Amino acid sequence: MKITSRVLTGLTIAALSAAALAGAAAYQVAWKGALRDAHGGNTQANVRLADLPRSAGLYAVGPVAGLAGEITIVDGKLLVAEVEHGAIRTSSDFSKGAAFLVWASVPQWRDASAVGASIGSQAQLEAFVEAKAREAGLNVEQPFPFLLNGTFDSVKYHVVRPPQGGATHGSAASPADSALNAEATGKSATVVGFFSRNHEGVFTHSGSRAHLHVVLENGDSGHVDELRAGPDVQLALPRT
Repeated sequence: MKITSRVLTGLTIAALSAAALAGAAAYQVAWKGALRDAHGGNTQANVRLADLPRSAGLYAVGPVAGLAGEITIVDGKLLVAEVEHGAIRTSSDFSKGAAFLVWASVPQWRDASAVGASIGSQAQLEAFVEAKAREAGLNVEQPFPFLLNGTFDSVKYHVVRPPQGGATHGSAASPADSALNAEATGKSATVVGFFSRNHEGVFTHSGSRAHLHVVLENGDSGHVDELRAGPDVQLALPRT
């Protein structure tokens, strides 16, 4: 299995993505920018979405440049969630940029396995995902994507937005302080996740091993803060 697992230097995103898609025998993971930098105030566009391949098998999560929304790509479909007039508005605007982004080209997924209603926190989910990945023979020292599909008892999520009153995101306050928070209960959804034991501050938060975005049946999407899986939720891991 070949995994692209370094910050991009000297390569265009388009070139790397094309190479990743060419390797149909393995999944690929790549990233650019860093969560710690974005939270410290460096929220410029480090990734142009227009440079990513618009093809099936692509999955991605990250914030919009300026921390002005959330980017989620599911099987090549782009969802850009932004806050407009106090509500979440989702579009497929490839002209946007990302402050940081982690993405994967996944030619094929393994058969899904039941998560079980006992999963009631992200920490429990991360432990479950890691255990299942080890059972499947994935190298858990390298990052990998995963999917959750089914009806969730609850999902708490947010969409970041620029601070009010002309303020800027910086180290003095968390970007989540200006986010629009939402909760879905008993809803069917897809969660796109990226697991890593070694990328805190890069594309996972401090103390966390997974970065999760949700896409709800009504089309809304955002960054997952908490979730509780329903009994029919299933986990899919990439085939190596």
